[in-house]
Amino acid sequence: MPSKIATPHRSPQTAIDEVQLEVEAQNSKPEPLYYELGVTHVSLKDEVDVVDS
Repeated sequence: MPSKIATPHRSPQTAIDEVQLEVEAQNSKPEPLYYELGVTHVSLKDEVDVVDS
């Protein structure tokens, strides 16, 4: 079975953790990459920016 297929029993919390890790990984990269990750990631970034400022 291909390893690319996501495990069907992945918990919501695991997915949330993965999203947070992706956002942290993108923090030092050019802005356009955020749009590739999706609206949810952009929203998380915007919230962080508000807190930082």
